[in-house]
Amino acid sequence: MAAKLKPLIVNNARFVSQGKAITRAEIRRVGDPIGQWRTEGLTGPGVVTPFGFVDRVLIVDTGDTTPPLAGHTTVFCSLQGTVTAPLLQVYRPDLNAHLLD
Repeated sequence: MAAKLKPLIVNNARFVSQGKAITRAEIRRVGDPIGQWRTEGLTGPGVVTPFGFVDRVLIVDTGDTTPPLAGHTTVFCSLQGTVTAPLLQVYRPDLNAHLLD
């Protein structure tokens, strides 16, 4: 299923295989324009995002071979690092960004 989704995703040429998943990562420095994400200088899997930076990763996981996820594909995003209230307001409007105040 991950292979079927890949052509539907923007910038799919930047996907990297990681085990049974494909990922697309971007990074930004706190203070960059809110919509500016960089593709160079990425920290990589298993490395903590440096203070003052935010990583976002799109992950398409082909799923597990055992229940309850057998045969299912999981699509999820991660936003990690120095996440600010303005960033949350744009990228996660469903969350109360003022909890960070």
